[in-house]
Amino acid sequence: MLMKAGRIGTLIFWMIVAAALIGLLPGGLNALMKNLGILVGLAHLAEVGLMYTILSDRIKATPKDALMVMIYGAFYLKPKLDATRA
Repeated sequence: MLMKAGRIGTLIFWMIVAAALIGLLPGGLNALMKNLGILVGLAHLAEVGLMYTILSDRIKATPKDALMVMIYGAFYLKPKLDATRA
């Protein structure tokens, strides 16, 4: 349940970032959301890198997995990693 809420929250976050990118938010909030979007995007990019390097022995990642990690981050990876735990 918590993972599903996290995924929904992540989608809402990216919709707000998209609104900031096209200028629909007021000044200060617009800049804040753009900057947060960059930071979260960089963190998710690092997670994709980890998925293809350090975690490659536990999960066999596909391009679809990389896209889902860029959107959802750890909320997408955690169930996959839990499934491989012995």
